[in-house]
Amino acid sequence: MGAARCKSQVDWAFKEPGSWTMAVQYIDRDLNYSKPTLAVLEVVLPWQANPAIMMPAGAGVLGLLVWALVARAL
Repeated sequence: MGAARCKSQVDWAFKEPGSWTMAVQYIDRDLNYSKPTLAVLEVVLPWQANPAIMMPAGAGVLGLLVWALVARAL
């Protein structure tokens, strides 16, 4: 007899940010099904993929690099 497989976690990579709805249903060992439950997930970009964060940070790093090169040349 094989072991029952139970999935209590979901590993899913969303392709785009936004509002997503996930339906969850429980099935016990006697094959009794629960009512589906809906969960609304709000997916956002990770900070390193957000241009509103990376553009100013990149400009700051570039500014520090230019300042270091100018200070070194003086």
